[in-house]
Amino acid sequence: MTSLGDIGPHEGQVGFVFELIVTDVVIDPVTEVQTETVLNISTATTKEIILRMEGGARVVKTATFSTNGSDGKIRCVSAAGDIGKGESVYVEGHVILLAEEFYTETLVIPVSAHL
Repeated sequence: MTSLGDIGPHEGQVGFVFELIVTDVVIDPVTEVQTETVLNISTATTKEIILRMEGGARVVKTATFSTNGSDGKIRCVSAAGDIGKGESVYVEGHVILLAEEFYTETLVIPVSAHL
């Protein structure tokens, strides 16, 4: 899940904020109903956001908390070379919490070209 707004990054943009929310899905064994819960990741030992341009290399960014981690939000800011030319950037969060790994869903965000 994300809160990027309606506008994605431009190619080569420095300072674009990627913000993700880390959740866990629990399936009730009796009813088989899925419940998605925001994780309190304030004690996470690893916080990363992985960026990959369409057809390009992966960039693993160290993420920070958007607040204090209790809301499950992590973020990173793009630097020079993170967002290249391409149609889309794939974005995924990765957190290690109490020896368990959690990944956000992979988002596909369009990259705008400059005029």
